[in-house]
Amino acid sequence: MNITYYGHSAFHIEFGGKNLVFDPFISPNPAAASINVDDIQADYVLLSHGHGDHVADAERIANHNGASIISNFEMRPTTRARASRDME
Repeated sequence: MNITYYGHSAFHIEFGGKNLVFDPFISPNPAAASINVDDIQADYVLLSHGHGDHVADAERIANHNGASIISNFEMRPTTRARASRDME
């Protein structure tokens, strides 16, 4: 298992060949300026809640990797609208 902390609420876990990204607030975070979001591998992007400082790069990382977004009910309308748009 490898764990990478990106700052604030964001971290990455690689475990059993799967890549999990949690609360990816990276590109707007000055403390994470050296991290290229497009270099982050993800099979799943997990969101604890819908505040901007937890979801800022979620859609970008998910789209770049074909990853699934897993979130609580609060985020369902947002992620469903994006998923529907992507399927068109």
